[in-house]
Amino acid sequence: MMDSDALANGRDNVAAVVVAYFPGREILELVATLRAELAQVWVVDNTPLQTDWLPAELPSDVRLFAPGKNLGVAGAYNRVIRAVRDETLPFTTLFLFDQDSEPSAACLKTLIDAMNELRSRGERVAQVGPAYYEKQRAFFPPLIEVGRWRLRRTPLDRAQALHPVSYMISSGSLVALDALAAVGGFDEELFIDYVDIEFGLRCQHAGLGSWIAKAAVMEHAIGEEPLRVGRWTLPSHSAIRRHYQVRNALLLMRRGYIPCAWKVTESCKIVLRFMFLVFARKSLPGQVSAWLSGLLDGALGGTGPIR
Repeated sequence: MMDSDALANGRDNVAAVVVAYFPGREILELVATLRAELAQVWVVDNTPLQTDWLPAELPSDVRLFAPGKNLGVAGAYNRVIRAVRDETLPFTTLFLFDQDSEPSAACLKTLIDAMNELRSRGERVAQVGPAYYEKQRAFFPPLIEVGRWRLRRTPLDRAQALHPVSYMISSGSLVALDALAAVGGFDEELFIDYVDIEFGLRCQHAGLGSWIAKAAVMEHAIGEEPLRVGRWTLPSHSAIRRHYQVRNALLLMRRGYIPCAWKVTESCKIVLRFMFLVFARKSLPGQVSAWLSGLLDGALGGTGPIR
């Protein structure tokens, strides 16, 4: 049933999906925030064999999809996108979240208002997103614009109120369903990492824009405690995530709509990250071998979940 506050606030055309994977009970706080502000909330439980306690704990008006296996981020998003299109309610936009997201009600409202403002200007909008505060490294990452031959990084304190970007972290983003209809859903070949980068660059290639709303701030956790070499830091991920990152970067480099500037920059990053993993004081077990296996997998054109 549609929440009366959502109707009163004019958000009856906005839904949300939360992707869960072995979730803690903190996910219930996120769902409560979304239910209070939006018309419909979906949860996709990617946990193999499903999380036992989740169906009983979720409110009855929250839609739960538990496939009993890990669909990946892209597969989970696409499952809900198809479901939202089948709804009788006229949804136009969809929030994307992972289970660790911590959006405030004000953040949600700001993003909805930003989407409406951009559309009123006549912009072709693919998505809007918040300014992300990376908790582990205690900073706001720069906003990225990728041209054909140049990649520009803008510090948040120099950004416009609505700043154009080429891509954004998917968690916290508000995606226009008409943009998804135009360019297609999220790329399930990538499974998890770089899904957001690929989507943003595909939209950009199709003439659809992405914007960061500077006034909407959301904390975001990227991995565990960062790895350090001298004054430099690198987000810490599990070995399997490191494999996906390297593999998917190589997959994207083969695609014609991905700008050369991104390919050159990412090629340099792949080498630098490998050196970082070799010399970092607290590199997690299996990181270097995962990097190498991801490199081989990408060179051979591997897609989907690691088998």
